[in-house]
Amino acid sequence: MIPPRFEAAASFSEGLARVKVANQWGYIDQIGKFLISPQFEAADAFSEGLAVVKITDKYGYINTTGQLIIPLQFDQALAFSEGLAPVKISSKWGYIDATGKVTIPAQFDLAQSFSEKLAAVQVGDKWGYIDQTGKLIIPLEFDGAKPFAEGLALVNIGGEWLKSLETGDWYFGGGKWGYVQNLLLLK
Repeated sequence: MIPPRFEAAASFSEGLARVKVANQWGYIDQIGKFLISPQFEAADAFSEGLAVVKITDKYGYINTTGQLIIPLQFDQALAFSEGLAPVKISSKWGYIDATGKVTIPAQFDLAQSFSEKLAAVQVGDKWGYIDQTGKLIIPLEFDGAKPFAEGLALVNIGGEWLKSLETGDWYFGGGKWGYVQNLLLLK
């Protein structure tokens, strides 16, 4: 057992767990020893050998030894999936590879991680799906879109962001939900 001593903690991923001490995030091993000392404003779980970290309002990626592999240069960043990661550069989202090279230019208003070789992206107020080259495979026609799983992705038409009167939290609701097929799997 690792005794409760952290301000916040997350589940293990790739042998490490992110934990918060003195308002800074670091990573421990499975016996509770710090392998990467607390030094980050924010930190994400490891995925494909890299984790998103934030220092002074910029995001980059470290490896499992804590070495900064992709410099702190992004306005936001998400985890790697299928070799690519969504990153925000100024006001737009694009994708980078594990070396930090931009492979799909920043052109989307929002972007999600790849799943089953497709990623949901938003342009204006509509969502669609791109492939790993940035080509639009499923048109921008949805008000909400989720990642693919088992060849299908959950999509919404007519939904909108609503504010809970009870909690004040925002959530996506309304409209009609359905599924789209992964067109790449049909070939």
